[in-house]
Amino acid sequence: MKIMQIITRNELRGAEVFATTLSEALLRRQHRVSIPAIYTTSAAAFDLVGAEHMELGGVRKGKLERRPLMNLRRFIQSVQPDIIQANGFHALKYAVLATVCSPRRAPIVYRNISLASDWVRGGVRRRWGSWLFRHVDFVTSVSQQCADNLCRTYGYPSDRTCVIRRGIEYPDHLDAAYAKSCIREEIKASPSAPVLMHTGGFTVEKNHAGLLDAFRIVCEQRDDIQLVLCGDGPLLREVQQQAANLGLNERVCFLGNRTDAARLVAGADVFVLPSHVEGIPGVVLEAAAQGVPAVCTRVGGLEEAVLDGETGVLVPPDDSRQLARAVLHLLDDDSLRQSMGQAAREHISKHFRLQRAVDEFEQLYESLVAGPPERASQR
Repeated sequence: MKIMQIITRNELRGAEVFATTLSEALLRRQHRVSIPAIYTTSAAAFDLVGAEHMELGGVRKGKLERRPLMNLRRFIQSVQPDIIQANGFHALKYAVLATVCSPRRAPIVYRNISLASDWVRGGVRRRWGSWLFRHVDFVTSVSQQCADNLCRTYGYPSDRTCVIRRGIEYPDHLDAAYAKSCIREEIKASPSAPVLMHTGGFTVEKNHAGLLDAFRIVCEQRDDIQLVLCGDGPLLREVQQQAANLGLNERVCFLGNRTDAARLVAGADVFVLPSHVEGIPGVVLEAAAQGVPAVCTRVGGLEEAVLDGETGVLVPPDDSRQLARAVLHLLDDDSLRQSMGQAAREHISKHFRLQRAVDEFEQLYESLVAGPPERASQR
């Protein structure tokens, strides 16, 4: 099959990372893959060998632009994909508008990674989204909660949806002692220093402000602890300034975007995710696969990724004190932390292996391609 994976931009963010991981696996299965990115970046995060990449020239995120739309239309006409997958809402609007007038277009799959209602503000946006989804052949969601929420928000038929959980590469063997020594050496911390880790873009929804506030409370109890932050984004300098204002410069390490974040997290004691909005984030799954328990806010699909009290701890959103208490509880109980880490690893092995996700996507694509040829135009 010729499969087109449309992404928002070529960067290390959740939807883009998984689209690239999925594409790599599909290439190994002898499919042809193309990956157009709506917006231009200064430095591409991925250059997948064997895939056809194209930046469509978008500049203003959130604004519908003629240039990327026309470039995508021409790219689709050139590639003639059998399947088009839109990874994210920005990718979806361009995918629909570039193909809506085509008499026999390829089926469009939308991969839904969060709660749609969290991003809808007002009736106009809801109607716009509902119109777009009338031209979508199938929706996959990372959790059942996300699937149900999208159907309610946009009136999308539930019989054209399914849950395909985020899949990750599962490490069969761990060397925790080596991983712990590596991360402490990199951040120049004492070999015995506890390390918390967070990976994510510096955006409002990731709630770095709440994370630093909770970390300030933790530091009042633990004077040897370190917080490692991986990622980049528009709020990076603001978060760095907040850390300085809280007197945490010596305790917080900003490592930027890291392609080896999954390796680094293996050396952490606890992974922390205080987000306002999430689907099922790959970073939590990667930590769990490395045997690292997570403390997260109870939002989106995180209840499916983190089993509260078994594989990690879920706390109410926007409650820095609860977040800090949960972190301290795990740090103070080595046995509990280790047993949760092992349970987290088993949970990932059972439900979130990459092979399973790739199988399910491939089967979905094949069923849509084999469907009635008139189906795609009857919306």
